[in-house]
Amino acid sequence: MWDKKTDTEDAKNGKIPRTLYASDGIHLNGWGYLALSRMLEAKINELSWFV
Repeated sequence: MWDKKTDTEDAKNGKIPRTLYASDGIHLNGWGYLALSRMLEAKINELSWFV
């Protein structure tokens, strides 16, 4: 669940929001991996790697 205060703080500090981490605190959770895949997709499209 998104924690508006801590996640906003994390984002402002250039960190991955805490709610995107799995319970082990190391790996991303499902939402974290979804966000990562969207960022990768945008960068790949920007660089025109697969035209």
